[in-house]
Amino acid sequence: MVNVKVWRNDIEQIVSFEAFGHSGYGYQGQDIVCAAISILLQTAVMGLEGYLNLSPKVEIKDGFLKCHLRQKLDALKAEKAAAILETMLIGLQEINKQYPESINIVMMREV
Repeated sequence: MVNVKVWRNDIEQIVSFEAFGHSGYGYQGQDIVCAAISILLQTAVMGLEGYLNLSPKVEIKDGFLKCHLRQKLDALKAEKAAAILETMLIGLQEINKQYPESINIVMMREV
């Protein structure tokens, strides 16, 4: 199972996410659920970096991805980052609806 944690700050903005594990839906290299989750997470990181020119702290290993927005964002960038990250979360939630045995999403509060 892929475990996904998503952290929100006190004003409900997504500020971090991490995913670890493998879905177990298919063989390695042919697992459509793992691939879908990976694409959503990596595209969110690419959007933050490439589209918004942000420098989140990112760590990627086999079966693990973590992304944390380190800097304070101005209103416009915060709105655009929210669009990227909320869309990522919607995609993950849709995967969870179709493959609940393969992905677990936990919402966290930033401390």
